[in-house]
Amino acid sequence: MSDTRSPKVSERVAPKAADPVPPKQKKQRHDHDDDGPDFSALLSAWLESHRSSLLDSLRRLGKQPIGSFFTCLVMAIALSLPMGLSLLLSNVERLGGSWQRAAQISIYLNLDASTADGTRLRDEIKAMPGVADAEYISSEQALGEFKQQSGLGEALKELPENPLPGVVLVTPDEV
Repeated sequence: MSDTRSPKVSERVAPKAADPVPPKQKKQRHDHDDDGPDFSALLSAWLESHRSSLLDSLRRLGKQPIGSFFTCLVMAIALSLPMGLSLLLSNVERLGGSWQRAAQISIYLNLDASTADGTRLRDEIKAMPGVADAEYISSEQALGEFKQQSGLGEALKELPENPLPGVVLVTPDEV
């Protein structure tokens, strides 16, 4: 018989005897010696592993393009749903907050009206039936709030005078 027969199952499965490893000689430890693996060797092994994984993934995607497309589509939808829901909830919350605020009526005063005139008008309106609250905002307060909210502080400093009038905000009892 010839020697080309296949090896027995036990020969294929059984572990081979390892070569005897000579015992390591103890090195003298110096402060500049590093017993760890070389960083460049680790980096190149990591890059090679990722390169082979990428090629394998692309090969698998190429074998079943339609199935791969739908799998990627499902993953994209699953990842975008939480962000879309978060945006929807924040916009609804913002919209709901503006609906829940009580209706207000703004009464703009003349530019030459004094703070005393605005305060007196606020007190008169507060005393009227059907008024829950009245608040006077002077022209200086209005300009300060506008500077904060608009971000146009530097441009507003260039104006020769305050263009905003005083305002009385009236909140009715029922809408």
